[in-house]
Amino acid sequence: MKRILFGVLCIIPSVTGIAQKRDFLSNVYNYIENTSVYEWNQEEGHVPLVSYATTQEALARDREKSAGFLSLDGTWKFYYAETPEGTPAGFFETDFEDSD
Repeated sequence: MKRILFGVLCIIPSVTGIAQKRDFLSNVYNYIENTSVYEWNQEEGHVPLVSYATTQEALARDREKSAGFLSLDGTWKFYYAETPEGTPAGFFETDFEDSD
């Protein structure tokens, strides 16, 4: 009986070790460098929480009227640089000339 129990206890860890999927860890660079994999196993970005000044505002549930709400919809200025050193000087200033 002790031999059977010992045999079963030796077999279980080896079987569970073989059964575990290791594809991700064996070649993690495939996932990191693969540009076709975007948002793998993630939720779409959202912010469900907004702060309100009063209980009445919170119960009204009008997010746009809250002082803590900021919409990011609209036109954005964008400049792509291969390296941080390639960015124009002062690009973050509000009066930066970006008309080219």
